[in-house]
Amino acid sequence: MVEKKTDKTSLALVWTTVSSSATADLLAGELIGSGLAACVQIDGPIQSHYRWKDKIEVETEYRLLIKTRSELTDSVLDWLAQNHPYEQPELLVTPVTNSSAGYAQWVTAHTRDDTDN
Repeated sequence: MVEKKTDKTSLALVWTTVSSSATADLLAGELIGSGLAACVQIDGPIQSHYRWKDKIEVETEYRLLIKTRSELTDSVLDWLAQNHPYEQPELLVTPVTNSSAGYAQWVTAHTRDDTDN
């Protein structure tokens, strides 16, 4: 059964992209190792089209989907801002409005308590 979570177990997805599989693996390992994320999924290669410094760019990238608790999103964003190799990384947060109770408990059990910062 899928049920809404309370604030204590509300989840969030943080999205970012990087230019290589090795960088994606490094960031994923550090996010999980630090307790900021319970899971990081890596998609890719993907092709990104965007405008940067008045030029249209097309690059191969790897997308990270970082699964964490809502209360840790500021810490995740701060960590990514300090450790991401891009000058202006894509950092997006999607709140999870529903999840299975077991999955929410698993994410909570595998992320650090907010008092551990």
